Amino acid sequence: MKKQLLTALFILCTVCAKAQIIWTVKAGAGLSNFSEGPSIAWKAGLSVDIPLSDKFMFIPGVEAASKTAITYQHSPSNSYDEELFFVQVPLQLGYKLRIGNAYDMNFKLGPYLGVPLDSGEFDYGIDAGIDFGYKHFVAGIDFQAGFAIQGEDYSGDTYNTTALFITLGYRF
Repeated sequence: MKKQLLTALFILCTVCAKAQIIWTVKAGAGLSNFSEGPSIAWKAGLSVDIPLSDKFMFIPGVEAASKTAITYQHSPSNSYDEELFFVQVPLQLGYKLRIGNAYDMNFKLGPYLGVPLDSGEFDYGIDAGIDFGYKHFVAGIDFQAGFAIQGEDYSGDTYNTTALFITLGYRF
């Protein structure tokens, strides 16, 4: 088993060394939980663009994120927002559209897994976004739709995390 892991790691390192990978540091703020009124959300993290071809790339990353879930005690008037903190691992596929020499647009889509840093439940879902790049700088819009149940109201309805972020970053 160790031999197979080391072989896989060696192959991955060789591919990454030959490919022109791009490291990106991003942070952003936005809104989460649109069902009962939006709350402030944020995320910050690091991702790696690993080219699969001239236009397609694999984009794994790691992020710290805060989102909100609405939780009801016994009635709508007795509700509260619960802020949830996660370490998220998005695994996206991207398509790069070059616009001239200095500009590009990246369309990305893929799953994510969120590991709770507090008493919340694991989160998982779909992460989609568009990044607009100018040389080393990047600005983006990201949307996450969580599938894991994060809260329940007095009538038994359940709530998931949903978030929309505007991000800024720098590519190395």
